[in-house]
Amino acid sequence: MTAGEDQTRKRIGGAIMQIRAKAAFFGVLAMHADYVEDPTVRVAATDGRTIYYNAGAIKELTGPQLTGLILHEVLHCSYLHVTRRGLRDPLRWNIAADYVVNSMVPEIEGAELPSGALRNVRYDGRRVEEVYDMLPVDVSGLGFGEDQVDIRSPASPNSATEPDGTEPSQLPGARDVGTTHESYWRNAINGALHAHNTNPSMGKLPRGVQLLVNEVAEPQVNWRDMLRDFTVHHPFDYGEFDLRLVGRGIYEEQLEGERLELTVCMDTSGSCVMWIPRFMGELKAMLQAFPHVSARLYYADSELHGPYEVEGYEAVPMPRGGGGTDFQPFFTHVAQDAGGPAHQVLVYLTDGYGRFPDKEPTVETVWVVTPGGLQEDGFPYGRTIKLASQ
Repeated sequence: MTAGEDQTRKRIGGAIMQIRAKAAFFGVLAMHADYVEDPTVRVAATDGRTIYYNAGAIKELTGPQLTGLILHEVLHCSYLHVTRRGLRDPLRWNIAADYVVNSMVPEIEGAELPSGALRNVRYDGRRVEEVYDMLPVDVSGLGFGEDQVDIRSPASPNSATEPDGTEPSQLPGARDVGTTHESYWRNAINGALHAHNTNPSMGKLPRGVQLLVNEVAEPQVNWRDMLRDFTVHHPFDYGEFDLRLVGRGIYEEQLEGERLELTVCMDTSGSCVMWIPRFMGELKAMLQAFPHVSARLYYADSELHGPYEVEGYEAVPMPRGGGGTDFQPFFTHVAQDAGGPAHQVLVYLTDGYGRFPDKEPTVETVWVVTPGGLQEDGFPYGRTIKLASQ
């Protein structure tokens, strides 16, 4: 290693430490990436796990710009932007992904976006797929060239697409790589949340973190089987022939299907902050278990926040909480909610450590419990589902 290479690596290490000092959450993520010098990249690029950098280009960056660059690439990794592209246009996808991550970089003290970086408040807080669809098909007018693409195929680190035009998702092993990356960054995010939660000086989580943890959440429970007993038939999907019309010679199928209305409460107390990604994964699976699912969602620590009417996962609001744990406000509210929907089933995602109400609710309750949480015999009523360690 030359003196120049050693100096570049020291600067990168210093930028990571700067991130760790100012935002523990992102600092942990930055330490999960690998850093490799590659003179073929313009400034920096990533294949979802490794960040490749041009030492000469790095030398020209100021300290804040280097910190911003590291954050930019790490966010591409942790958002799984490499493996989520599928068959979408690489350049348009990279632009959409840059808009997403660049909205978060300036929020970190000591980090700056380089001159000319893509930034538009219109796309703040949106998923990359949504931004991609909002962009014009022809993105050449945005002043962003092919040489600026920094998202590489996980199966071929040297290009965004293969020389023969084959898409990364079609390459041998690409799906396995994507699964490995998802698991790796999910664990990294859990660790980052824990690091933030155990460091009181860090204050609130940076803006945009919830979108990030939601993106990589993966369900563990088979909610379709679990909740089927609570579904009701509703006129939506094609079912049997409409007998009212048969006598008129009209053999039309009546619109009928399974509909599920959930009441979900997520424990957002301090002890559950690190489990929010897992909770979000389970919530996402609930909302996708049947063609027509709606949820009345609450967040609860020692206070109750909500309800939020949710028809799809994209409409899930940012969690609120961070205090102590008390289950009573939720069950008291549900019992008094005479003007609300008829509750079919109550789902409470928690570690189980808190104050239970004395009176058992009249509606079936399902407790989704974190690894290491309260044992099943500690719950005074309802059925329990214990999440496994990952």
